[in-house]
Amino acid sequence: MPLDLVHTDVCGPFRKRTPRGEEYLILFIDDFSRFVWLGLMKHKDEAFEKFKSSKALVENESGYRIKCLRSDRGGEFTSNEFFDFYEEHGIRREFSTARTPQQNGVAEKMNRTIQQMAHAMLDESGTLATFWGEAAYAAVVILNKTNVRVNSTQTPHELWFGKTPSVKHFKIFGSKCYIKNTDEQLGKLEPRADEGILLGYSPYSKAYKCYNKRLGRIVDSIDVVIDEKGYIPRQVNHEDIEEDEDYPPNQTDDEEEEPQEAPEEQIRIEEKSPSRYVQKNHPESQILGQKEAGVQTRRTIAEASIYLALLSSTEPQSVQEACKDECWVKAMDEELEQIEKNNTWELVPRPKDKNVIGTKWIFKNKLNENREVVRNKARLVCKGYAQQEGIDFEETFAPVARLEAIRMFLALSSFQKFKVFQMDVKSAFLNGDLEEEAYIEQPDGFILGNDPNLVCRLKKALYGLKQAPRAWYYRLDKYLHQQGFSKGLADSNL
Repeated sequence: MPLDLVHTDVCGPFRKRTPRGEEYLILFIDDFSRFVWLGLMKHKDEAFEKFKSSKALVENESGYRIKCLRSDRGGEFTSNEFFDFYEEHGIRREFSTARTPQQNGVAEKMNRTIQQMAHAMLDESGTLATFWGEAAYAAVVILNKTNVRVNSTQTPHELWFGKTPSVKHFKIFGSKCYIKNTDEQLGKLEPRADEGILLGYSPYSKAYKCYNKRLGRIVDSIDVVIDEKGYIPRQVNHEDIEEDEDYPPNQTDDEEEEPQEAPEEQIRIEEKSPSRYVQKNHPESQILGQKEAGVQTRRTIAEASIYLALLSSTEPQSVQEACKDECWVKAMDEELEQIEKNNTWELVPRPKDKNVIGTKWIFKNKLNENREVVRNKARLVCKGYAQQEGIDFEETFAPVARLEAIRMFLALSSFQKFKVFQMDVKSAFLNGDLEEEAYIEQPDGFILGNDPNLVCRLKKALYGLKQAPRAWYYRLDKYLHQQGFSKGLADSNL
């Protein structure tokens, strides 16, 4: 029966935020009809409010009550307020096993389908990626009214509402449209219509959702003339990409423009054959290091290292096993020395009303290109899964450099004839300042301060903490800004 089982899942964050600032979407799918409800969220913690509003809507429409909700084990679905709500309304909870998304396959597959449909509509029409929310809404409307499951002859809309849906109002997403100008101060000779772009269908009225270029915002209107005949796919004609100039400011898109007709100078350059001149003799002023040393590779350096024979080739599975090998004891001592050098923690009595996070040693052999052990590395990490959001951590997001950003940096450096240096920060996360109050247990196998009852209060981030990447990135970002650097608009890592 309807609402006997409801599937749900959260997707995001998307790289581009919608004009209203959302970067997540949440789906609710009725297992009986496969009817889909979609909501957009700015943060994951809005999932509970979205569920409550959707529950009230679907139960009012159908006359049934939700009996079971199936989801993954995301923190947005396992909060205390969610469990209290389940018990209050008698809703049975079903969670998929960790790292087994196929157990929540209905929501995962629908999630992927909507993403692919939205991506196809945006890419085909050349519409900005910031309108992915409108594209997702349009995809849900299409699926609800046209999708037919195997061994079934009815659409989700028919199963849910009991009547055949009408698709006469369906139009091509991204088409040019003309919206009636309803301005009361309109002059007699002023245009009676504004040019816009069709972005889907209004969920609250019999109206189209359009982007009005003159107003610079999304509007709902039924007085719209849609030019579907003049619509040409993006892959065939790129003239329609000029519409992007009238979009709202400060909204960029990685795929916003397609290469247009090349200028004459560029054509002449492409017709020339590439130069075969390669400089072989470089001036001595550009040589780094000792000239007499010759070319050194990692292989020759590894072969010349005496300490390679003093390294352990096996990775221990526990602290007790590692303590039996002098090589791994030395590696653990080096890790603790680095932590103390950075003033990462301070020993304090165990707090009674605070969450104390456990620790664990990770042992790993570093290999060279010949699969030879060049270093025994021991890393002390926190059991971050024991942290509680809002108490031990707040925000966890930290950007990671994309390959395109590195290519852009190297291309710019080559053009400006800069020298490029690569730097590796040893124990990088240990340099991140920690704002939250967090406590961890003493490392296994070691007693600090001659008192095993003491715990470590973290001053800086430690590997395994949920906010460790964010803390390190924030400190590096702050320092670079102080030195006069600025972020790239297309990629914040550049």
